[in-house]
Amino acid sequence: METDRPYIDSLKFHFANVHTRYIALVRDQAYQNMKNYGFGFIKNDTLKEELIRAYETNTNWLQELNERNNLYESQIVVPLLTELFERVFTVDIDDEKWMVPRNYETLKSSKTYRNILKTTLLKRKEYIEYEEVRYQRLLTVHELLKREIASINHLYKILVFLTFGDFFTAMG
Repeated sequence: METDRPYIDSLKFHFANVHTRYIALVRDQAYQNMKNYGFGFIKNDTLKEELIRAYETNTNWLQELNERNNLYESQIVVPLLTELFERVFTVDIDDEKWMVPRNYETLKSSKTYRNILKTTLLKRKEYIEYEEVRYQRLLTVHELLKREIASINHLYKILVFLTFGDFFTAMG
């Protein structure tokens, strides 16, 4: 739109994609079960803290952001899009979304639409940043769990050796 190029039919897919939001869903059934059971069985305080930060703090904030973005889009963006486009988020037989502007020249010069695009981009960047924070926290949880499992396996091997070591040595 910044260039003075004429409208081409493939733009209808790009207009729809610009206004399509995707959100990541974290499957947290295991975490919810653990939360209901209680965290007392986890002795590593760092692991407990990281679990809570990843699943509670980040998830709650992402849900809040998502709700705010839904309000912004439903109350501000969609009403303006319906004025600027013939159809908003039309899906065709191939399951492709598309939007055709009512008047491409008017759309290109619309400061309101440019502001919507800029704001949408900023909101998406913000959401992605928080998704990245959650992802990094989940990676930290993963590493802490791997260490805990390795520690338990090591202790198990020591216990087996202390319990059966002489037996296996005599058998060998």
